[in-house]
Amino acid sequence: MGEIVCANVTKIWGVGTAREVEALQDVSISVRHGEFLVVIGPSEESWDEAILVEYPSRSAFVSMVTNEAYQQISEHRTAALADSRLIATSKAIPREARSA
Repeated sequence: MGEIVCANVTKIWGVGTAREVEALQDVSISVRHGEFLVVIGPSEESWDEAILVEYPSRSAFVSMVTNEAYQQISEHRTAALADSRLIATSKAIPREARSA
């Protein structure tokens, strides 16, 4: 079946400036048959960057965001973004694999 693949992606903002930041380095992702990826936002917005992150489980994500050290630094993430969406998803179960 089909697959969408992004391989070895690197993204650097502010190249050649004092504020140069390497946000991604050699990141690869694939979306296989039966999986899905959704990017949403109002039509009047113009996003040119998106990131997909996979956590081992929902409980691992909750553990991270409720961790005191994470909460202390998360203000920097918020301040650096003009806007963001956090969308919880799960892998789709192919129709033929679903029980009747």
